[in-house]
Amino acid sequence: MPERPDPNPSLVAAGCCGITAWLTYGVIELACIAIFPWFLKAGYEYKAYDAGFNGLLLGLYVLIGAVAGVFSGLAIRLIPAWNGENSGRLLRPLNTLVVSAVLLANLLILLRDWAGAPIILVVNLILVIGANLLCTGSGDLARRCRPFSAAWLPAGAYLISLALGEWSGSASPVRMSLYVALATAGLWAMAWFAGKWEGTPGRSLAVAAVAGAVVCAGTAMLHATPYLDSGAPTAAAGAAGRPNVILISLDTVRADHLSVYGYGKKTTPNLEQFARESEVYTRAVSSGDMTLPTHASFFTGLYKQCLIFTF
Repeated sequence: MPERPDPNPSLVAAGCCGITAWLTYGVIELACIAIFPWFLKAGYEYKAYDAGFNGLLLGLYVLIGAVAGVFSGLAIRLIPAWNGENSGRLLRPLNTLVVSAVLLANLLILLRDWAGAPIILVVNLILVIGANLLCTGSGDLARRCRPFSAAWLPAGAYLISLALGEWSGSASPVRMSLYVALATAGLWAMAWFAGKWEGTPGRSLAVAAVAGAVVCAGTAMLHATPYLDSGAPTAAAGAAGRPNVILISLDTVRADHLSVYGYGKKTTPNLEQFARESEVYTRAVSSGDMTLPTHASFFTGLYKQCLIFTF
């Protein structure tokens, strides 16, 4: 049965597709870092996220998506090979392609800070980019790849990589490989089935907007919970034959703005008083510029390149 012609898209429709792609990624990313840990990690020290800030962050994604979407619409109009009676079908793959490429580039830039590369995420993003490039062509192959232009597919790969990252330290290599294969197959099978019911740009945007509102409301309702570990050693148990050390860390504090290190204003008078009875080090160098790997170096004595982190 021949496909129904899809004429040249308007810039409004192009903007809607761009917003949908970026907002969908933003919603899934926010749910991964701000909601899922509260439900999935027993004893997890949950720090409540500000719903207003989350709304601004999703608004930024909306702005980026609108700009990217309009540019995709202009590209369709200006490139002769894309300017045809079915050019409207190129909006989804082009915008999903942009999101995937940006996510992959960001991943490769940060790769130098990770000892173990998130292979499943890299592989899935390359596959998504390849499938959406094929969608920009014509013929039967482009039609078969169209279900894989779903806006949630790159974000779904990100979600799966985070979930598998939680098990990477406890599962054997064989079992981990099986998990990766099953998760990847399930993700693409889901995309293939879901892609059969492609909605209009306006309807897809409405669904993404509702999901964004739900996630922001969820972060507003969740409250901070302390870390609970009944098996934690007591202070008395750790004192046998070992020094009793308390580490107090002040995050994102510059030494040149502390009066204890010579700053003109009295910003740290209590530290100055404490320093008179203590050893003060003036040439300490951090092992990194991010909180998590730097603190991991505190406790292990290893450089960040030797450690694996889950953000």
